[in-house]
Amino acid sequence: MQQMQYFEERANEALWVLKSNSNVLKDLDREYASIPTGIVEIKTMGEGAELDDFSRSIQDVTKDLMMQESRVESLLRLIADRKTLLQGILQYRSMQANARLAEKAQESTENMEYMTRDMHAIAQKTKTETVHMRIITIVTMFFLPGTFISTLMSTPLVTFAEDPHASTFSLRNIGVGALGLYLLVSLPLVFFTLLTWYGVHKWEQRRELQRSEKHTNDKNHDD
Repeated sequence: MQQMQYFEERANEALWVLKSNSNVLKDLDREYASIPTGIVEIKTMGEGAELDDFSRSIQDVTKDLMMQESRVESLLRLIADRKTLLQGILQYRSMQANARLAEKAQESTENMEYMTRDMHAIAQKTKTETVHMRIITIVTMFFLPGTFISTLMSTPLVTFAEDPHASTFSLRNIGVGALGLYLLVSLPLVFFTLLTWYGVHKWEQRRELQRSEKHTNDKNHDD
């Protein structure tokens, strides 16, 4: 396209030069044609025929310049046609490139959709596992105080009197006082542990809500 533009500019310059020379020759022919042919000096010197020959020469050169002008104009029309054809080819290639880019964009969109689905599936699995872990944590928290108290009572630090009349081990060997003490200590600890967990959970939710509201307010302020 740059070469075609360069050729067109040079052809326009050549056409301008040819037209300028043609106009100069026409003015020169009119100037010599305005000389009176009845002047005595010209007739006596025999220069009338030379003036006629000079005028014919100017006309021949003018015709040749006009022919060259026609050729240059034809060349300019040919260059214009070639430029139009080249622009059509470039537009066609641009359309093909845009079509390929659209196909790649479609493929990227499909890949992103697949990745989004995979991420959604992973998020669902993570959510399910989180729920399971919460259940396990709650169950563990429920049994943890009892386990701690039973372990503490199984040590020599705490002892209970046994029934001396019982020859074998039975349910009567379990002291009611020990069981009552066990429940009296374990149940409040279980309740306190669950209440602490609930308080921490609500506090974390409140902090997350405040953080989200602050982020939203900052974004609205920036907009």
